[in-house]
Amino acid sequence: MLYIDTFSIEVSYFIFDSGIRRSELQNVTQQDIIDATEFNSQKLISRNSDTPTISSYAPLSIDGVKGRHNNRKQRMTLVSRAVLDRTNKYHASPLYKKYARKYVSPDELPAFFNSKGRPITPKCLSKLLDRLSNRAIQSGALHKPISPHKLRHGYAY
Repeated sequence: MLYIDTFSIEVSYFIFDSGIRRSELQNVTQQDIIDATEFNSQKLISRNSDTPTISSYAPLSIDGVKGRHNNRKQRMTLVSRAVLDRTNKYHASPLYKKYARKYVSPDELPAFFNSKGRPITPKCLSKLLDRLSNRAIQSGALHKPISPHKLRHGYAY
């Protein structure tokens, strides 16, 4: 049960911080996370100063899905360093590594798996957040249920 709670929170943070659609989460690969993390390790120099600054956000390339026919289109979003660090910790977990063995390269490797070791699907994500929000409502932490789309709107706000 602890894995599901931790995983639910990681996915929630990721969606809230990146603003991606629930249908786009399954298209995020480990290579996308690696690329964003490597961008974040670069030091940017401004014209007025020679001291490098480290950006607290990094661009994340997403294979976007939108419209009636699920047309795919590349788009960019920003992800914070904190969420990238949390996602990298998730990728270092023994359970993630166990599920990742099936994949040859980081380009094919999904960034998030469901509890059965398959890539997370939009339906699975919705059920996961329903369970998480119902527990939060019962404990009094929330008054209304959350959904992936509400997390996306939280990013926009």
